[in-house]
This record gives sequence, C-alpha cells and structure tokens, in this order.
Amino acid sequence: MAFASLRNSLLPSPTRLIRPTMAFSHQARPFSFSSYLVTPKELDTALKKNPRTKIATSPRVVPLCAAWFMPNDPEGRKGIDVFRKHRIPQARFFDLDEVKDQDSPYPHMLPTAETFAEAMGELGIRRDDEIVVYDSEEVGIFSAPRVGWTLRVFGHPRVHVLNNYRLWVREGFPTETGEPFQPKKTNYPVPTYDSKLVIPYRELKEIAKEHRKEGAKEVEILDARSYGRWAGTDPEPRPGLSSGHIPGSQSLPFQELLDPETKTYLPASELRKIFESKDLDTSKSIISSCGTGVTATIIETALAEAEFGEPNLRRVYDGSWTEWAQRVKPEEGLIKKKTMSAGRKVFHCAVDETALTTNISEIKKWTTNGAITLIVPLYTLERLHGLKRAGSQVAINAREAVRFLDRVTSGKDNIAAERIILQGPMEQYETWAEAEKYFLPEFEEEPDTAPGAPDGQVAQRNREDKSKDNKKNSPAPDDLSQMLLNKLNFKKESDAVSLTSNGTHSAPASRPSSRSSRTSPECTNSHVIANGVAKDGKAKPESGHRRSASGSTIPTVPLMLRPLLSALLWRLHNGPDASNAAKTCILITNDHPTQVWAQKFGIGVKNIHQLRTSIQYEEREYKNRCKYVEKTQIPAPEPKTILAYEEESDEDELVFVPRGRGKGAVARGGGSRGGTTRKPAPPKPVAPPVEAAIEIPSQPIDPNSFSRSLGASKQAPTVDLSTQSGAARGMAGASRNYSNSRRGASRGPSRGNGRGRGKLWVP
Repeated sequence: MAFASLRNSLLPSPTRLIRPTMAFSHQARPFSFSSYLVTPKELDTALKKNPRTKIATSPRVVPLCAAWFMPNDPEGRKGIDVFRKHRIPQARFFDLDEVKDQDSPYPHMLPTAETFAEAMGELGIRRDDEIVVYDSEEVGIFSAPRVGWTLRVFGHPRVHVLNNYRLWVREGFPTETGEPFQPKKTNYPVPTYDSKLVIPYRELKEIAKEHRKEGAKEVEILDARSYGRWAGTDPEPRPGLSSGHIPGSQSLPFQELLDPETKTYLPASELRKIFESKDLDTSKSIISSCGTGVTATIIETALAEAEFGEPNLRRVYDGSWTEWAQRVKPEEGLIKKKTMSAGRKVFHCAVDETALTTNISEIKKWTTNGAITLIVPLYTLERLHGLKRAGSQVAINAREAVRFLDRVTSGKDNIAAERIILQGPMEQYETWAEAEKYFLPEFEEEPDTAPGAPDGQVAQRNREDKSKDNKKNSPAPDDLSQMLLNKLNFKKESDAVSLTSNGTHSAPASRPSSRSSRTSPECTNSHVIANGVAKDGKAKPESGHRRSASGSTIPTVPLMLRPLLSALLWRLHNGPDASNAAKTCILITNDHPTQVWAQKFGIGVKNIHQLRTSIQYEEREYKNRCKYVEKTQIPAPEPKTILAYEEESDEDELVFVPRGRGKGAVARGGGSRGGTTRKPAPPKPVAPPVEAAIEIPSQPIDPNSFSRSLGASKQAPTVDLSTQSGAARGMAGASRNYSNSRRGASRGPSRGNGRGRGKLWVP
C-alpha cells in the first residue's frame, strides 16, 4: 500500500503530464508583445501567464532591472541599492558596471561574447526567454535601452523595454522589496556579435576627418548629451575630460524624447516631428552617441519607435564621447566647440506662475537645451505653493514646477544649476517708491483724469467737450491737410495704444481730448501750468502719485503685482547684470494685466507663444550661422591639377583643355594666316637658362607618326616627364615646336592633316 502511494506520487497520471506540456507548447510564443516598447499593463498580463514551477522548461517573460546612475550623482545612488529597495517580482539585476569589457580603459564598452554568456547564465536566463528591461522609478527611462541594445547586439531573440517602471509603480502593479531571490544558473550559449549595430572608433574617425569634403561619406550623428556638454561650455562629469562634439554631429538631448512628467517615451508621431526638425536625411546612416554609450541608445530606440530612417543604417557609437575625447589628438582638430562667438542667443526669462503652470513641459525642455535661463522671483514661488494644494490640472503642473526647480537648484538633475536663478530676499527695492520712479513718463496720466477731480477741472473739461462738439459741426479739413496731420502722428482720441513686447509704445497713452497736440509732453506741461490745480488747494486723491517734474500722476499699481515688478526692476537697474545688455531679462507671463503693467515700467514682456516663436527662429538662425562658421573654418580643398601652364610663350597656345574651350582655342594656327598681324603679348620675365645634358632617345621612333625637322634646331633642356609639371612643360614645348615649323606654310588640304604632329619625346 505504501508502495502504491509512492508510485502514485512519483508517476502522475498521463493527463497531468500532457496537459501542462500542451499548454506550454501552445504558449511557446504567446508573450511576443506588439512593439519593442511595452506598457506596464502588457507586462503584468504576460507575467501572470508565466509557468508557476521553477523546473518548467517553457519560455518565460523575465523582467530585467538595468538601474544605473551617473558617477557624479549628487545622492550617491547605486543601481543595486535601488533594486533591493523595490522591484518587479521575480526580476533580475543587470549590472552595467560589471557586464562590460573589463580590459578597456573606457567605461561601458561592450563585453566579449564569453563574458556576456556567462553573465546571462548567472542571471538564470535562457536563450528562449523573453526579456523586458526596465529602469528605476527615479529616472523613468535612462539605462534600460542600453541593456536592451546590448542583448540585441549579442543576438538574443526577444527583447523589449518597459515604458516605464515609474508608471508601473503609479498604476499600482505589484512590487517586492528586500534581498532578491537567487535564480538557478543556466547554460547560456556563447552568442555571435552583430557588428552592423555598432560603429567603431576608427571608422567614425575617418568619417569625421572627411566631413564636408567633396566625395566624402555622409552620415547623420546625434548626440544625446546636454547642449552645454555638446557645445563645450559645460564640463563633463568625468574629471579631466574635455567637452565638445564630433565634427558634423547635432545636439539632441535625450530628455527631449521623453515626457517631462512621466519620463516615458513620447508618442511615435511626436518623436518623428522632433527628428524631422533636425533636417535629418533618412537615406544616410544615423549614428547615435552620448557620454559613454548609455543614453545614445535612447535615441536609437526612439528612432525605431518613430520608424525614422532605415533600420539597417542605424548604429550606436559604443565608446561615445569618453573614448573620442581621449583618443583623438588636439592637432587633428576633431573636437569641435560652439562658443558664444557663434552667435547663439540665450533668453533670460523671469517667469510667473501662469507660465509655469500652463507650459512647464516646454520650459523644462528649453532650460535643458540651454535656450533659456530661468529667473524665478519669490512672488512666483509663493503663488506656486498656493496653487499646488488645489486638485486641478493647474495644481498638478504647479507641483511638477516646484519639484523641477528644487531638483535643478539642489544639483539633483542633469541640468546645470546656474540655468535657474532664484531671487534672493534682498534682491528687490525696500520701498515701492524706489521702484515707482521707473514708471515711463509716456504712460502717466494728467491730473484732471483722476476720479474726484476739483470742480474747476470738471468745468474745464465741460468747456473742452463743448468746444469739441463745435468742431464736429464745423467743416472738415481738406484731404491734404488730414493726410499731413496723419503723417505727423497726431492721434485722434479713437486711436488705440499699441504696446510691443519690449515695453516701447507706438503711440503715447493720453486721455480723450479735443486737442490732439496734448500728446506732446511740452504741450501737456503747458496745459497743466495754465490750468493749475484746484483753487481750494484740496489734496490729491489717492488714485495716483504726483510727479514733481511734470505734475502728472502715476496710476496706482495693484498691490499684488508690486513684489514682482519691484524684483524685476531691481534686477534690470541694480542687479549684477544690469550693465550687460545681453543678459537683460524679460518677463514671461500669460496674464494680460501683468503684461500691461510691466510694459509701463519698461520691462520686456512675452507670452509663451511669443517665446516659443522666438526660440524656434533663433534655433534656425543659429544652425545657419554654425554651418557658415564650419565652412569658413575648414579650408576648401585645392583642386587637383591635371596639367599646369608653365613657361608660356609670347603667343597664346592651347596646351590642354579638360572641359570646354579655353583661351588658346581662339589662337590656334598663330602666324599661319599670312598678312594678319597680332599684337605681341607683353614680355614676361624669364629665368636665366640652366644648362642641362641633352637627352638622346635610345630607341627609334616611328617615322610615320612624327615629322623630323632637318634643319639645325635649338636643343631644349631635358624635361622629366615622370612628374606632373614636367609632363605639362613637355607638351607645351612640343606645341611650340610644332607651331614654329608651320610658320609660313601654304594653306591647303594639308592644314587639317597635320594636327597632332610634333616632337614628343616619350621616355
């Protein structure tokens, strides 16, 4: 009985053996996802279909964590620590700092096939497993594409990238923490290396050396580093490494390809627009590069997702800038930098809460690219903190804006901290009166425009209104007079005041008046003196402040806007960059009343749409200037001369014309035209003759092909026909001898048959 029970436990029924096997064979390829990028829901569904037993031999979906951080990470984070903290259940950890070429002096170079196979076996991964690589929650997408690309280089059949782990956590999919489980080691076969996905240093160097030369191999190079590192203005994170870029490369920071909030890849249509904006030629090979070959694969993955370019022409420079900057020599000129002399304009933008809460994604992108420098007043920070407690989309954007400002200013982001300037507590005027003195005079109001004006001023206005009515009933001026008035810019009361973004005005603002000359400051002052103030000497109403110089009033600025305007005016007139016109800040706001008040103080103003247009225009102009600078810096290749014109005679002769007709074609036949005479060319300085040995041919020349001169002839110096210039001189001399032998010959049929005849010594 015990034996029977043991037999039943060891030998299950055929149904139990066949059913799982059939199920697994039916699911041998059920996990193939629809695209290279996998959503959290798709991964969760696939993981639920994994076999429950560890001894199953059917294909599985294996989550592979590829968390990695920069060596200068301000928090000192390590990928393995983040993996232990929280991860997808049953995930394995791929260490980029270990699975690499340990003998290479450059970081993260691809490992050997044997090293890769050994690492995959240690992780318990089989060849037929479907791998989904993911990053840490903190970065969203960063190093996972590099590991996915490495698996593809070594030919792993099915590889995907999770888009992304941050969404996995936010959407509530399961995670685990603590020490990970130790998978059973597998025997992963040694793979082959797919060299078509990688471009080596030597090949790229030859391409860079021939950049912009005629007949050179043209490629497109995209650099995933920040713009400052690409341009050579920001330092590299690795000490002692020069910043700059490969000749012919374009800056495309990988952050532009990711959603600023979730750090997932942008939709394929938006990715395609980004690549199209770079004017890339899809028929050329597209090479992705970065600092060490990690974030370059973010570009490569985005190209594949957008289906941009030929798949078999997309490659990654494995060593990237770290290898390039260390291997090229300074005298080779293969490290390019974009200095400010190239003419790139950086917009220094002071922002309020309306700009940050409606366009935080664009502002982050522009700040990352170095297109703008953010100046954040304390007014803006207070408004953001007040808005982030709400529950609307504005509150979500406000919280994201606060997090972004905090990360950058504390050094936790890849963006240089100096690109965001926070207002200090003392960087504003102590009193509003100090800031109010910068109110532009053309926007001041006359005293009688204020509400509650004295009775005398009201009576004066009534008299003016009556006079205006009388003028309306009088005959209108003729057309010529009206045209002259318009040309002199005398505005009517119906004329609107137009304000430009830099605070200037096209017409002064004035109260409605029957006398258009009131717009002139001189006339305004005389009007005030003539009318005077109220005879009863009543105090000025509270609507404005009387200026002592002109006697006009300044409108009352809303109390809420005074801190913002005070900080901006202090920076414009007393700040560290007050004397530097290139660093003059402009206010970015979507609030129209704020724009109007800022313009009245001479503060440049733009809304987001205007800023976007300015940045796009400047980017196009900057690209054109960069191309021009590159063309002027690279010397034009000298044309390869076929034959040189040397030792010309007094007469124009045709020596050799590669294309078309030359000047000698007109003069062929020289002196054979009898009575016609030519004006001799001015004599040219001739070098003293050099005596040389006379060369006598060692072999006879075919007499049927050459005519010999029977008379005594002047022996010409020996010409070395083995050189290019010697060959040219030899042909020139032969042509001259031939011309001399023809002088005075009779004109007849023999004229055309003699062409090509002459003395040509062939070595």
